[in-house]
Amino acid sequence: MKDKIRDLRRAGFTLSAIAKLTDSSISAVKSYCSRNNIRSVLYQECLCCGKPLVQMPGRKRTKYCCRKCKDDWWNHHRKEMKHGRD
Repeated sequence: MKDKIRDLRRAGFTLSAIAKLTDSSISAVKSYCSRNNIRSVLYQECLCCGKPLVQMPGRKRTKYCCRKCKDDWWNHHRKEMKHGRD
């Protein structure tokens, strides 16, 4: 069960979802993750090139893999954005 909790948490599942899947209490799952320093890692893709991005909990989510992708995406989607000016 401990391996399953670790794998589910690292796959991005919430504590309550893990508790339901493993038939455990939320506090048991939370304390196990806390004692063993197991955190959720969220995966996402770059909006421009599609490269996988690793999102770290407690930090701002990134949308682009690099500055070049960010600039390219904004330059190609400029007309779609509302800038408060008409």
